[in-house]
Amino acid sequence: MMATTRVELWTVSEAAHFLKMSESWVYQAAAAGRLPAVRIGRSVRFDGEALRQWVASQATKPAAVVHFPKKD
Repeated sequence: MMATTRVELWTVSEAAHFLKMSESWVYQAAAAGRLPAVRIGRSVRFDGEALRQWVASQATKPAAVVHFPKKD
């Protein structure tokens, strides 16, 4: 018997809420290929786990601290 994996698909509205971005930004990012998305017919859906992984991959490393000499 095959094990099934349930995929959590989100609407644009749900993805925008999760990302705290506008729906138009989500549509544009998905259309440009910057955001992982699934097209089902004319609808766009987002795999919740893929979005969580995408967010984690977008984290930047803290910038190095640069100390400037004091002016006398």
